[in-house]
Amino acid sequence: MRWAPLLVLLLAGSCVAGPGGGTDAAPASKPVPAGVSSTVPGGMTGLELALGATVRVLVETCEGGRMGSGFVVDDHTVLTNRHVVEGAQEIRVETRDGTPLEVESADESDYVDLGIIHIAPTSIVPLSLAGGDAARGTAVRVLGYPLNGPLTTTGGLVAEYVVDDSISAVDPVIRLNVDLNPGNSGGPVIDPGGRVAGIAYASERSTGYGLAVAASTVEAARRDLNGLHPVEACS
Repeated sequence: MRWAPLLVLLLAGSCVAGPGGGTDAAPASKPVPAGVSSTVPGGMTGLELALGATVRVLVETCEGGRMGSGFVVDDHTVLTNRHVVEGAQEIRVETRDGTPLEVESADESDYVDLGIIHIAPTSIVPLSLAGGDAARGTAVRVLGYPLNGPLTTTGGLVAEYVVDDSISAVDPVIRLNVDLNPGNSGGPVIDPGGRVAGIAYASERSTGYGLAVAASTVEAARRDLNGLHPVEACS
Protein backbone atom coordinates (compact mmCIF):
# COMPACT_ATOMS: atom_id res chain seq x y z
CA MET A 1 0.00 0.00 0.00
CA ARG A 2 1.38 3.39 -1.02
CA TRP A 3 0.29 6.34 1.06
CA ALA A 4 1.33 9.87 1.92
CA PRO A 5 1.59 11.05 5.54
CA LEU A 6 -0.59 14.04 6.32
CA LEU A 7 2.11 16.34 7.72
CA VAL A 8 2.79 19.99 7.00
CA LEU A 9 6.52 20.72 6.88
CA LEU A 10 7.48 24.21 8.01
CA LEU A 11 10.63 26.25 7.69
CA ALA A 12 13.02 25.79 10.57
CA GLY A 13 12.06 28.04 13.46
CA SER A 14 8.70 28.90 11.93
CA CYS A 15 6.35 26.54 13.76
CA VAL A 16 3.59 29.07 14.15
CA ALA A 17 -0.13 28.61 14.14
CA GLY A 18 -2.20 29.30 11.08
CA PRO A 19 -4.79 32.08 10.93
CA GLY A 20 -5.51 33.11 14.50
CA GLY A 21 -8.73 33.16 16.45
CA GLY A 22 -11.49 30.63 16.80
CA THR A 23 -12.89 29.26 13.58
CA ASP A 24 -16.12 27.60 12.65
CA ALA A 25 -16.10 24.14 11.18
CA ALA A 26 -15.84 24.15 7.41
CA PRO A 27 -18.69 22.54 5.47
CA ALA A 28 -18.28 18.80 5.06
CA SER A 29 -17.00 17.73 1.65
CA LYS A 30 -19.55 14.89 1.49
CA PRO A 31 -23.11 14.67 2.85
CA VAL A 32 -23.22 13.36 6.41
CA PRO A 33 -26.37 12.37 8.29
CA ALA A 34 -27.37 14.70 11.11
CA GLY A 35 -26.76 11.86 13.58
CA VAL A 36 -23.06 12.71 13.52
CA SER A 37 -23.93 15.64 15.76
CA SER A 38 -26.10 13.72 18.22
CA THR A 39 -26.23 15.04 21.79
CA VAL A 40 -23.66 13.75 24.26
CA PRO A 41 -23.55 14.11 28.07
CA GLY A 42 -23.31 17.74 29.18
CA GLY A 43 -25.71 19.07 26.55
CA MET A 44 -23.04 19.51 23.87
CA THR A 45 -23.35 17.81 20.52
CA GLY A 46 -20.67 15.30 19.61
CA LEU A 47 -19.34 17.66 16.99
CA GLU A 48 -19.19 20.63 19.37
CA LEU A 49 -17.29 18.55 21.90
CA ALA A 50 -14.88 17.33 19.22
CA LEU A 51 -14.21 20.85 17.95
CA GLY A 52 -13.27 21.96 21.46
CA ALA A 53 -10.99 18.98 22.05
CA THR A 54 -9.11 18.95 18.72
CA VAL A 55 -5.71 20.62 18.98
CA ARG A 56 -2.87 21.75 16.74
CA VAL A 57 0.49 20.00 17.32
CA LEU A 58 3.63 21.94 16.38
CA VAL A 59 6.98 20.17 16.40
CA GLU A 60 10.59 21.29 15.96
CA THR A 61 13.07 18.70 14.66
CA CYS A 62 16.62 18.74 13.35
CA GLU A 63 15.22 19.05 9.82
CA GLY A 64 12.94 21.97 10.67
CA GLY A 65 9.34 22.31 11.74
CA ARG A 66 6.30 20.14 11.15
CA MET A 67 2.71 20.23 12.27
CA GLY A 68 -0.20 17.90 12.65
CA SER A 69 -3.38 17.56 14.66
CA GLY A 70 -4.37 15.76 17.85
CA PHE A 71 -7.12 15.59 20.44
CA VAL A 72 -7.55 15.65 24.21
CA VAL A 73 -8.52 12.19 25.50
CA ASP A 74 -8.34 12.96 29.24
CA ASP A 75 -7.36 15.94 31.38
CA HIS A 76 -3.64 15.29 30.95
CA THR A 77 -3.28 13.47 27.61
CA VAL A 78 -3.36 14.36 23.91
CA LEU A 79 -3.30 11.64 21.26
CA THR A 80 -1.77 12.14 17.81
CA ASN A 81 0.38 10.13 15.36
CA ARG A 82 3.84 8.79 16.05
CA HIS A 83 5.11 10.33 12.82
CA VAL A 84 3.98 13.75 14.06
CA VAL A 85 6.12 13.69 17.22
CA GLU A 86 9.01 11.33 16.42
CA GLY A 87 12.43 12.95 16.68
CA ALA A 88 10.95 16.07 18.25
CA GLN A 89 13.25 18.52 19.98
CA GLU A 90 10.27 20.59 21.03
CA ILE A 91 6.52 19.96 20.99
CA ARG A 92 3.86 22.64 21.31
CA VAL A 93 0.13 22.09 21.56
CA GLU A 94 -2.53 24.74 20.92
CA THR A 95 -6.32 24.78 21.10
CA ARG A 96 -8.43 26.03 18.19
CA ASP A 97 -8.23 29.63 19.47
CA GLY A 98 -4.44 29.50 19.83
CA THR A 99 -4.32 28.93 23.61
CA PRO A 100 -1.19 26.90 24.44
CA LEU A 101 -1.36 23.73 26.53
CA GLU A 102 1.70 22.97 28.65
CA VAL A 103 3.53 19.90 27.33
CA GLU A 104 5.30 17.78 29.94
CA SER A 105 6.55 14.79 27.91
CA ALA A 106 5.66 12.52 25.01
CA ASP A 107 5.70 8.81 24.20
CA GLU A 108 5.43 6.90 20.95
CA SER A 109 4.28 3.39 20.13
CA ASP A 110 6.67 0.81 18.69
CA TYR A 111 3.91 -0.95 16.77
CA VAL A 112 1.20 1.57 15.84
CA ASP A 113 1.28 5.09 14.37
CA LEU A 114 0.37 6.55 17.76
CA GLY A 115 1.95 9.42 19.67
CA ILE A 116 0.93 10.25 23.26
CA ILE A 117 1.58 13.77 24.52
CA HIS A 118 1.40 14.29 28.28
CA ILE A 119 0.16 17.77 29.22
CA ALA A 120 -0.49 19.72 32.41
CA PRO A 121 -4.09 19.20 33.62
CA THR A 122 -6.64 20.97 31.41
CA SER A 123 -10.35 21.72 31.78
CA ILE A 124 -11.05 20.89 28.13
CA VAL A 125 -13.85 18.32 27.85
CA PRO A 126 -12.08 15.22 26.49
CA LEU A 127 -13.14 12.89 23.72
CA SER A 128 -13.77 9.20 24.34
CA LEU A 129 -12.57 6.35 22.18
CA ALA A 130 -15.34 4.25 20.69
CA GLY A 131 -15.87 0.93 22.43
CA GLY A 132 -15.71 -1.00 19.15
CA ASP A 133 -14.78 -0.45 15.54
CA ALA A 134 -17.22 1.45 13.32
CA ALA A 135 -19.12 -0.63 10.77
CA ARG A 136 -18.77 -0.13 7.04
CA GLY A 137 -21.00 2.71 5.87
CA THR A 138 -20.85 4.57 9.19
CA ALA A 139 -20.96 8.34 8.76
CA VAL A 140 -17.92 10.06 10.24
CA ARG A 141 -16.24 13.44 10.41
CA VAL A 142 -12.48 14.00 10.41
CA LEU A 143 -11.28 17.04 12.34
CA GLY A 144 -7.91 18.71 12.02
CA TYR A 145 -5.80 21.63 10.83
CA PRO A 146 -5.04 20.92 7.16
CA LEU A 147 -2.21 22.97 5.66
CA ASN A 148 -1.65 24.56 9.09
CA GLY A 149 -4.84 26.53 8.62
CA PRO A 150 -7.91 26.84 10.84
CA LEU A 151 -9.71 23.87 12.33
CA THR A 152 -11.92 22.12 9.78
CA THR A 153 -14.31 19.18 9.75
CA THR A 154 -14.67 16.91 6.73
CA GLY A 155 -17.49 14.39 6.38
CA GLY A 156 -17.52 10.98 4.76
CA LEU A 157 -18.07 7.28 5.37
CA VAL A 158 -16.19 4.23 6.62
CA ALA A 159 -15.49 2.42 3.35
CA GLU A 160 -13.79 -0.74 4.63
CA TYR A 161 -10.97 -2.13 6.74
CA VAL A 162 -7.63 -2.98 5.11
CA VAL A 163 -4.16 -4.07 6.23
CA ASP A 164 -1.37 -1.52 5.88
CA ASP A 165 1.86 -3.52 6.07
CA SER A 166 3.89 -0.36 6.52
CA ILE A 167 2.52 0.14 10.03
CA SER A 168 1.17 -3.29 11.06
CA ALA A 169 0.87 -6.70 9.43
CA VAL A 170 -1.90 -7.66 11.85
CA ASP A 171 -4.16 -4.78 12.81
CA PRO A 172 -6.45 -3.49 10.04
CA VAL A 173 -6.82 0.23 9.44
CA ILE A 174 -9.90 2.19 8.38
CA ARG A 175 -10.21 3.28 4.77
CA LEU A 176 -12.38 6.41 4.58
CA ASN A 177 -13.95 8.05 1.55
CA VAL A 178 -12.76 11.36 2.94
CA ASP A 179 -10.47 13.89 1.27
CA LEU A 180 -7.61 14.58 3.68
CA ASN A 181 -4.71 17.01 3.42
CA PRO A 182 -1.30 17.52 5.04
CA GLY A 183 -1.92 18.68 8.60
CA ASN A 184 -4.77 16.20 9.21
CA SER A 185 -2.33 13.65 10.68
CA GLY A 186 -3.35 12.84 14.24
CA GLY A 187 -6.84 14.29 13.96
CA PRO A 188 -9.83 12.41 15.37
CA VAL A 189 -12.34 10.52 13.22
CA ILE A 190 -15.67 11.13 14.96
CA ASP A 191 -18.55 8.64 14.81
CA PRO A 192 -22.31 9.46 15.06
CA GLY A 193 -22.15 9.26 18.86
CA GLY A 194 -19.37 11.85 19.14
CA ARG A 195 -16.76 9.22 19.98
CA VAL A 196 -13.38 8.70 18.33
CA ALA A 197 -13.60 5.89 15.79
CA GLY A 198 -9.97 6.32 14.73
CA ILE A 199 -7.00 8.63 14.22
CA ALA A 200 -6.28 9.92 10.71
CA TYR A 201 -2.71 9.28 9.55
CA ALA A 202 -2.43 9.20 5.75
CA SER A 203 -4.03 9.46 2.33
CA GLU A 204 -3.77 6.67 -0.25
CA ARG A 205 -1.94 7.82 -3.36
CA SER A 206 -3.85 5.53 -5.74
CA THR A 207 -7.41 6.13 -4.50
CA GLY A 208 -7.31 9.41 -2.59
CA TYR A 209 -9.06 7.69 0.32
CA GLY A 210 -8.09 8.67 3.83
CA LEU A 211 -6.60 6.14 6.26
CA ALA A 212 -7.05 6.00 10.03
CA VAL A 213 -5.81 3.85 12.89
CA ALA A 214 -8.90 2.15 14.36
CA ALA A 215 -10.00 3.00 17.91
CA SER A 216 -9.56 -0.59 19.11
CA THR A 217 -5.93 -0.56 17.91
CA VAL A 218 -5.31 2.80 19.57
CA GLU A 219 -6.72 1.58 22.89
CA ALA A 220 -4.65 -1.61 22.79
CA ALA A 221 -1.48 0.37 22.05
CA ARG A 222 -2.17 2.76 24.94
CA ARG A 223 -2.45 -0.15 27.33
CA ASP A 224 0.66 -1.93 26.04
CA LEU A 225 3.21 -0.17 28.25
CA ASN A 226 6.01 -2.42 26.97
CA GLY A 227 5.33 -1.12 23.47
CA LEU A 228 5.65 2.56 24.43
CA HIS A 229 8.81 4.58 24.89
CA PRO A 230 9.64 8.26 25.34
CA VAL A 231 10.08 10.33 22.18
CA GLU A 232 13.80 10.70 21.52
CA ALA A 233 14.96 14.04 20.18
CA CYS A 234 16.91 13.97 16.93
CA SER A 235 20.59 14.88 17.08
